[in-house]
Amino acid sequence: MSYHFFTDKEFAGPNPIDVLRIWDRKPRQLRIQPRITIPKFAFVNSQGYGTAVKATIEDTIEISRFWNNYYTGPDWKFKCTTKDVERWMSQGFILVLKELINFKKEIVATFCCRLIEGGITCGSHINIAGLIDGLVVSPRLRGHGVASYMLAAMDHEVYSNPATNKAVFFWLREHGSSVNSVLQAPICVLDYCYIKLSDTAHYYGKAKKADPEFVKQVVNFVFENSRDEFTISCKNFSDPEIYWYVVNSSLIGIVDTHRVSTEDYVLWEVVFAANLSPPFFVNLQNSIEISAAALPCTKGIVFASNSKSRGNLRYPTAPWTSGTSGCLSMHVYNWMPPTFITGDILLAHGCI
Repeated sequence: MSYHFFTDKEFAGPNPIDVLRIWDRKPRQLRIQPRITIPKFAFVNSQGYGTAVKATIEDTIEISRFWNNYYTGPDWKFKCTTKDVERWMSQGFILVLKELINFKKEIVATFCCRLIEGGITCGSHINIAGLIDGLVVSPRLRGHGVASYMLAAMDHEVYSNPATNKAVFFWLREHGSSVNSVLQAPICVLDYCYIKLSDTAHYYGKAKKADPEFVKQVVNFVFENSRDEFTISCKNFSDPEIYWYVVNSSLIGIVDTHRVSTEDYVLWEVVFAANLSPPFFVNLQNSIEISAAALPCTKGIVFASNSKSRGNLRYPTAPWTSGTSGCLSMHVYNWMPPTFITGDILLAHGCI
């Protein structure tokens, strides 16, 4: 079995050729019917078979342990608790693939589907948006088609479910450079810069925690007055892991990414940054720095991107450092967007 997003016609997504079809930019849904039933997965060097199924509450302990052990990057590790997994599961579902090992079934792969509260796909009549993330495969099985199988299983699950088969799903991929990401037909590419919290100590200014109702009013106001600038938006203000601050007539939201660097730095990300009145996305660097200094953390790194609503730091000044890696591309799964590459996102939401 070999499924691949760009070659398997059963998958519902734009392909690289769509980027070149400048005469065809009509937003449209690409799939409304579920794919065929997928077979069981045949494990390598084993007589066993497995099927991806929805995780239950009893699986949360093992999922958190699995992610803490195997959800890693070249210089970071994931860190979550059972309660974190329960919260993410309540936003949608988590698919798990289990293998019989020493007479006990153990998780060897995961894939998450989460609906975004208040998610809107601009240019589309579809009002349900979601994220697919948390694709993790045991190192022992990588390179053997497990990730492709999980993608097929997610596709089948999503479009077989009346609650999700009309949704538009997005996912993010990490790259070493923006050049590599462009080849994957993204709707937008985010380049990141970062600052260490130890370098924010000398910034003076008052960061006041923002009231949830005030956050709601501001995000709604920003969106309604600049919706044409975004391909995707999310008016979700209730993510408990976003720290909202009002500073210098700006609203800043910074989220705990659940990632810790190999040097034990907690990694944070700016997921919303805008002035309270137009122009919304200018001169935000100092407000972000003051907000970062207010975080409940002493050893950490804050990332901000060139996305308009996530800092708009295209040309940051010291002590910010432009990353030589960590480029992120956002892709759309079941929708043909009006633009690629030039799109932007307003997504005040943490990602797994």
